[in-house]
Amino acid sequence: MESKPDPVPREIGREPRRPEPEPVDELDEAKRELADLTERWKTEPPREVRDVQRIIDVAREASEKTEHANPFTRGWLRHAAERTAAEQSQLLKQTAPWLENTTIPATYAEANAFRTNASKATLDHMRKPYEDRVRRLNRSRFNERIKQRQAENIEKAKTTHEPIPQPHHRHSR
Repeated sequence: MESKPDPVPREIGREPRRPEPEPVDELDEAKRELADLTERWKTEPPREVRDVQRIIDVAREASEKTEHANPFTRGWLRHAAERTAAEQSQLLKQTAPWLENTTIPATYAEANAFRTNASKATLDHMRKPYEDRVRRLNRSRFNERIKQRQAENIEKAKTTHEPIPQPHHRHSR
């Protein structure tokens, strides 16, 4: 049997070189991480959102009972719903200090709207550090490109003896 020659000559005792893995761009990584979290949170919200919803749901259920009650018990149930909403509001304030408004309404329709808004505000709060990282890396990349262009302009000016272009600044009025 005849063996085929090695297409890449090897040094004796050394492993063949493997290509270096592509460096992962930190900005692309941060964007991908944010997109992955956002996609995952569409199907399974983070624990903080579930906690906020659970607290609001207790008050919401109490207010729902009031709406379906007969006229003789409605007044008593309304007071109970208001008391439950106040208690749950205190718990919500402790659990979710990032929420600007933690006063849960005592009516069912308003509690539903409040739940939606509180869930969105909590998701925004959870997403903020990831968005801040992407923004910071974008700014950093932009600053690097500006520095690179300035260096290129300086080199060009040295060889052509032309004046160095100055960066344009936006002026706010």
